[in-house]
Amino acid sequence: MTLRILLAAVIVFCVCGLVRAETGEEDITVDKQLALAGLAAESTAQVEFTLKYDEGDPPRSAGNSQRLLAGYIRQERPLILHGYALSETEVIVADPMIYSKSVEAIHVRDGDKVIPAEIASYVIAAKQIILKLSKPLTTVTPAQFDSSIEGPYLVMDPSRKNGEWIYRVKKFSQSPVLTAAGKKYLRADNGLVVDYQGRPVGYSAGTTLATDGSWKGSPLDWPVISADQMANLTEKTAEIVSKGVLRVKLSFRSPKKTTARYRPEEDTETEKDALALLVDDKTLL
Repeated sequence: MTLRILLAAVIVFCVCGLVRAETGEEDITVDKQLALAGLAAESTAQVEFTLKYDEGDPPRSAGNSQRLLAGYIRQERPLILHGYALSETEVIVADPMIYSKSVEAIHVRDGDKVIPAEIASYVIAAKQIILKLSKPLTTVTPAQFDSSIEGPYLVMDPSRKNGEWIYRVKKFSQSPVLTAAGKKYLRADNGLVVDYQGRPVGYSAGTTLATDGSWKGSPLDWPVISADQMANLTEKTAEIVSKGVLRVKLSFRSPKKTTARYRPEEDTETEKDALALLVDDKTLL
């Protein structure tokens, strides 16, 4: 019995070794992970959005609550996100999706200083924006992407904890997906994708990736629309909405009295504002 167990363990060890050899994977030590995290961190840029009230109204965002955004204004501190330097004067960062009238300024931190920046373009296939800086970065190293580098890959996606940035790398997970309609794509981790030597290969922006490897390379090669085009599109959309989307006030019956000590706030709501789509001159949806 002991011999069988020993033989089985040897076989498993050999098979794992062959799989690792065929896929190119290698064990990575803690020290190497920390070193690679440090290399990837060199291309990370801190982006600061200074917010403001728009005619007395606090900012609105698809990803953050209005109360949270108003808190940044009261506390006189910026909304901080991490981005990646694509060149000395270009940084890609997640789109906070805050209306431009509620953004007073955008800055990218460069060591102890900050550099003014503005939105240059919007990525079409991902919720990302590319910023144009007023002057070159000096302490952040732009990522030099090489799409020809073969896997396996690692990914680094920073996070903030206790007021400081945390950098760590992990194996880049790519899960192939086949839909009922026959569409094929990869679901992958977010972040800067590098090889085991720390060389940037591509950027995974939280969207589906193409199975043919075309996602590799610099985001500067991605399809975008300019800030001017977005402003025109926003203006046209606002004009359409002003004519076809109406504000509706709903009135509810007063809630029944209850002896419960605590009661959800929505249970006491008697009025609510909502939006309605004008279908025809007599119908609202």
